[in-house]
Amino acid sequence: MGATDVGATPLRGPWPVRLAVFAVAALGTTAVAAAFGPELGRPAVLLVIGGLEAANAFASVWLSRRFRIAIWSLDGAFVAAGFLILEPVGTIVAVSAGAFVGHVLGRRPLVRAFGMAGVIGVAAAAAVAVFEVLSVDGQPASLRSAAAGFGAVVVMTAVWEMAVGLHFLVESGEPLLAGVRAALRFALPRTPFAASVGYLAGVAGEASSFGPLFAVPPMGAMVFVLAEHFRAERDRERAETLFRTAEAVHASIDRRGVSLALEEAAASLLGAERAEVRSTAPEGTEVGVAIDGAEQRWLVVDGVGGGDASQILPAVAAVGASALENARLVEQISHQSVHDTLTGLPNKVLFDDRVDQAIANAARGRGRFAVVALDLDAFGKVNDSLGHAVGDELLTIVADRLSGAVRAGDTVARLSADVFVLLLADVGTAETAGVITEKLLAAMRRPLHVAGQEIFMTACAGLASFPDDGQEAGHLLRNAGSALHRAKDHGPGSYEIYAQGMNEAAHERLARESELHQAVRRDELRVRYQTQIDLRTGRIIGVEALVRWEHPTFGLLAPAEFVPLAEESGLIVGVDTWVLRHATRQAARWLQDGLPPVRVAVNLSARHFQSPERLVGTIRDSLADSGLPPALLELEVTEGLAVHEESSAEVLQRLRDLGTSISIDDFGTGYSMLGRLHRFPVDRLKIDGSFVREIVSARADAPIVAAIIAMARSLGIETVAEGVERLEQQTFLRNRSCDLAQGFLFSMPAEPEEVARMLRTPSVGFNLAPLS
Repeated sequence: MGATDVGATPLRGPWPVRLAVFAVAALGTTAVAAAFGPELGRPAVLLVIGGLEAANAFASVWLSRRFRIAIWSLDGAFVAAGFLILEPVGTIVAVSAGAFVGHVLGRRPLVRAFGMAGVIGVAAAAAVAVFEVLSVDGQPASLRSAAAGFGAVVVMTAVWEMAVGLHFLVESGEPLLAGVRAALRFALPRTPFAASVGYLAGVAGEASSFGPLFAVPPMGAMVFVLAEHFRAERDRERAETLFRTAEAVHASIDRRGVSLALEEAAASLLGAERAEVRSTAPEGTEVGVAIDGAEQRWLVVDGVGGGDASQILPAVAAVGASALENARLVEQISHQSVHDTLTGLPNKVLFDDRVDQAIANAARGRGRFAVVALDLDAFGKVNDSLGHAVGDELLTIVADRLSGAVRAGDTVARLSADVFVLLLADVGTAETAGVITEKLLAAMRRPLHVAGQEIFMTACAGLASFPDDGQEAGHLLRNAGSALHRAKDHGPGSYEIYAQGMNEAAHERLARESELHQAVRRDELRVRYQTQIDLRTGRIIGVEALVRWEHPTFGLLAPAEFVPLAEESGLIVGVDTWVLRHATRQAARWLQDGLPPVRVAVNLSARHFQSPERLVGTIRDSLADSGLPPALLELEVTEGLAVHEESSAEVLQRLRDLGTSISIDDFGTGYSMLGRLHRFPVDRLKIDGSFVREIVSARADAPIVAAIIAMARSLGIETVAEGVERLEQQTFLRNRSCDLAQGFLFSMPAEPEEVARMLRTPSVGFNLAPLS
């Protein structure tokens, strides 16, 4: 007979129940044999044939389920034996009853067991009919009877396979003829063996009721050989499946494709009802194995009929492990190629693609959109003073805030360090986009909590609309950038809508940056010196070096006209270094000319502190080159830089160890460092001119100025008041014991020759007002 199918659902029940079914069937068969003995044949033979068929059915079901291989059933052998030693009806009853009992013992559902027994009964009846027609001589042992038995077994096999084909046609939709042909190719070559063994068993059964038992050894050997053959075939098919799976998973570059290939392979190899690659471990009746890789993944199957999942699943998982990891890396690289690594936002590549899509949608009449370029105000100061780690955290928080402030269809991208760009979809007019931009800037004004500190940031923005301000992504970005630069000219927290002519201004800005770069090389910078007066004696004890740019076209430019550009472009380091070298040489020259020693103060941008070794080396080289005593060099840094202990305190101490002095410029206007000032290597605090301007009379109430002076005195730090322009301010400062002052009241920024003249002239107290 044919192979036993392996996909049936087993009967779930205890062995006593199945044994009871077997006992009832055996007793029933015995009773039938006793009642209809002459019509069926010898009862003992009937029981032997039925028992052998039951054992055959049970073995077929158990082996096929246990090893997931097709097992050839020997039903035809028992029918062939029955031809010789049983009546026709007895043969049909014996194999049908035996098949039913065997399938029940093999945990087949009762309905399925009845069905299988019925099909075998029909096939046996067809075989008996053929045998009765062909075996007309009535001689069981004749050659004609043997040929008739062979033909009958062939017919039985064909009928059986037809019935199985109909079964699969109904259950799975497989083509009937194709299934029957495949089954016959499997079963017919083995039919002669079954017929021969059965015929010999029948001959032996004529001599003894237990003679058919002698057929058990050769039949068992045949089953064993076939089982091993089918097992080898199964292993070969599994190896081929694993090989095909390996090809499939390594050909896929996405994790979903790899997972599908693994799931299909696991389900096919194990006959599982369900297979899944997922991040959670197996539960309940599921069986699974972990897949090696950077991410925890499991290959889980459920409804496995066989018992070899523990060998198959690790093999499938091993095939997929490297492929999943490769696919993950490919996805990661692909994601990183279009996303910003720090914030996770789209980068320029992805943003340009989104803009191109928006242009295509707008061309189909789906509305207008706008591009916004947004730049954080004074981010460089935060980044340089508080450190890059804090700066990176701040950018991440800003990215989250912007993403939360836009609509679902909008896009936020990071273009460069502190520049973000936004695509505002479906905005009717530039004014509508402007309202949205105002909301974004308002969101940016809320305090940011970074590294345990509360930081207040503002941003400027520029806006360009499609199609009025550009019809390509590059044009829109460029025009939004031009509007952004115009907004920055208006001050922090501003925004501008693009207008014609802004690009020309942007080009002028680039040209000015290039000119500034050349100015350092061409020695077009100039240094002016503003005196610092001792408020106790009225004598000049120091000067502050202030840079000017003698532009070949526009004349002498004040710092406000080019220092912000130098800060933004990074040229400030070169400018500061130029000023440092010229100022130290000039101070040394005054000393060599026999003038009273004066301390020269030089401003240092926070950008210098990004390269501490270079900064210390530059200061050391300037002192050595000029011959200026280190005590006559004062280095001014901003409060924002000094407040960050970890990145600046050590560098400031190293500069102080060179013999220079350190002052904090514009004190009180930036980050509050009052509670930590005593831990910094600081010699002087420079009170910002905005506080000094609040002094309107000698007896005015200027609490901030008074508090700074009192605090500095308690810490042994000198104070320098900037921007002193009126006598009342000088009097107030003297009354509060401020140490030094500078401003237009005493002198304008002067050329070196004018400073030398003031140093040679005996002091007249610089109009020091009497103390009150």
